[in-house]
Amino acid sequence: MPVDLKDIRIRLDQQTERIVSGLKDRSRYLLNNGVYSECLPNRRTWFEDRVYMDLCSDALHGRFEFEDQAPFLFLKKDLPKSLVKRNVPKPCLAEVSINIGEDVIDLYRKTLFEICMLGENRSDYGAVAKLDASNVACLHERIRGLGPYVAQSKIEKDPSLLEIFNEDFLREQLVYPEREEEVMQKAVEISEKYGLPYPESMRQLFRGVIDLTLNVELAYIKEVRQNPDPVGWGRCSKPKRVSGMGFGNGE
Repeated sequence: MPVDLKDIRIRLDQQTERIVSGLKDRSRYLLNNGVYSECLPNRRTWFEDRVYMDLCSDALHGRFEFEDQAPFLFLKKDLPKSLVKRNVPKPCLAEVSINIGEDVIDLYRKTLFEICMLGENRSDYGAVAKLDASNVACLHERIRGLGPYVAQSKIEKDPSLLEIFNEDFLREQLVYPEREEEVMQKAVEISEKYGLPYPESMRQLFRGVIDLTLNVELAYIKEVRQNPDPVGWGRCSKPKRVSGMGFGNGE
């Protein structure tokens, strides 16, 4: 079904708000870098353990049965099976396998050094790990979850993208400078509204978000090129709405 680009952009803007808001919450704590290195008795770090528990809960409720959802840091096969029985909508996009979890985490942790005071308070590790897991999950969904929809919308607008085999040139064609500047500036403005320390750090963060999203778009276009659907992804009459958090079909 044709991708509803307007709806996708609304969702991207909503997630920008959530990401910056989450970072404002995180900035109230010290850096607490130990949540990424200190292990619990189960041999997972505080951050890894919180991510795993959140992913397990989502998996049990069927989140990862939907095409716009993917776990990070842990593989789907290592998570519990869904307890929910329902009809999942047929995939409307090409299935693309790209793992950007570690890249997203690295990008997020770099931002923490910009907005948090240096220091450790182990009493806060539980709260900090919970915030970090939630914030990274939001970033990951914005990039990995919506990236294929962005790519599909660009293919529908310009099918000749599938005929470009030079990766550097293809990447150039996928770039919309005005939209990128709009995204980065909006993030800065939201951070100023919330009083986030060093608002310009959001420009750097979302520059990274855009670059990682482009990586996902490139992977998607390669997949469509190599495994073309005879009907053609995105060519049905009804606009496709992103399901959102993987718990329903969004219609």
